[in-house]
Amino acid sequence: MKKRLYIGCKHSCELDLEDEAFLKISSVLESGQVLAIACSGGADSVLLLHLLLAAFPQRKNQMKVLHFNHKARQNADKDEAFVRKLCADMGVDFICGKPDKAPKKFSEDIFRRMRLGFFKESYFGMGLSCIAQGHNADDLCETILMRLMRGVGIAGLSAPRPVSVVGGAVFARPILRLKKADIRRLLEEAKLEWREDESNEQPVFLRNRVRLGILGKMQEISPADFYASAARVRRLAQEDSDFIENLFLGQISKLNPDIFSTSCTLATGAKAGKLALSAHIVSQRSLFRRAVNLLLSRLGRAEMLRSAGVDDFINKAPLSRKIFKASVGEGFLEWNPETLTLGFSATSGNSDESSFGCVLPLDGTRVCLPGEMAVSAKRVRLETGLFGRILRGENDDARSAYVDARAAKDGFVAVRPRAAGDGYAPIGASSVRPLRRLLSDRKVPLSMRASLPVFYNSGGEILWVPGVAPSKIYALENSPDAIELTFAGK
Repeated sequence: MKKRLYIGCKHSCELDLEDEAFLKISSVLESGQVLAIACSGGADSVLLLHLLLAAFPQRKNQMKVLHFNHKARQNADKDEAFVRKLCADMGVDFICGKPDKAPKKFSEDIFRRMRLGFFKESYFGMGLSCIAQGHNADDLCETILMRLMRGVGIAGLSAPRPVSVVGGAVFARPILRLKKADIRRLLEEAKLEWREDESNEQPVFLRNRVRLGILGKMQEISPADFYASAARVRRLAQEDSDFIENLFLGQISKLNPDIFSTSCTLATGAKAGKLALSAHIVSQRSLFRRAVNLLLSRLGRAEMLRSAGVDDFINKAPLSRKIFKASVGEGFLEWNPETLTLGFSATSGNSDESSFGCVLPLDGTRVCLPGEMAVSAKRVRLETGLFGRILRGENDDARSAYVDARAAKDGFVAVRPRAAGDGYAPIGASSVRPLRRLLSDRKVPLSMRASLPVFYNSGGEILWVPGVAPSKIYALENSPDAIELTFAGK
């Protein structure tokens, strides 16, 4: 989509924008909804802010700028001040997030999780409908090269998508076709300032090493424009990935009618999950892999998906004529060719009693878990007295929690065991914090921590862990319509 806009001091420029992303942003603003623009202060996000304000000058009051200060660089506070002033000059609301303190370890993954946590909190807490991001053609090329190093499938090669949904939050990337060099040239011509992240020139992180040592050489030796070729790879991967995913979901939902409803309990004795498959799904490796991915994801075991054990199981199980069982992490994947079922049973240490995973009906039905525990979820409309006590923070978070009805996306609330890396921002916290630290700060007994259930929704967002306040993203505010979560245990 070619669009001519006037940015800065009425500098005219023609931009080649991603159709899907720009149309999504346009739809959000034209329907009166709220759009957020992620802005670090760098050239790409500064250009994005200017071009969206130029494209929708009458919708400025529907736009907010999100800036996350990682507290990890010498100039982080100066970047924040720059974006704050830029927003003030342009008349746009500025929202800043930052960790309670700088992280002890620096990594791309940690920074990404921190930003994403802030974006998701803002998305649901402020009622946003979309977050625009300034990913560009260089980011796209770097991402594809990095994912090739990791050995991903076509779904992995389809990122970054023009429009994507992460944990229920919608992200749009309208300048994916613009090269970083062109972005800087446009800003210079329009006499617009931006901030340079000094860490981008340091080969500390993998993305920086790809950018500094590989991307330029790929462009030099490529017989065609490498940027255009990488963009085509991403687009074709998305087309194929979406086609296979839709084909798979259509088949798996017929075989397991309740798989995407609250009545589905992926549990046998609350210890194992099972999916019914068809001969066609089993015979097609890409569909069988998706079945394994779906099973583990619905049981809160998504961290296992990249393990060599999962790959080995997917390669060997469909060829077996008898029950095939393989150890995967702290559990076992099982294929039964006689009944065409795929199963997973979890273990923990010498016992599997702390392993579970199930979707909760939203009618208050008590679901028993191993270790004499029970959980439930129920849609309720709170009476005035209880509503007031919850708002004052007088609820016993060890036994029950109340979250906004919006938390049950797609009518879905489920429980799973704790997983490495779990964390969320409970009411009262300024940012996402590791679950292990939250439980420690609230002096939850060590003997209980490993077995506590994690309540989460269809977007994978943690809603509550007994002993800790519920997620501030879904804190009750003006409406008494809520989801009541309960826990009973030793």
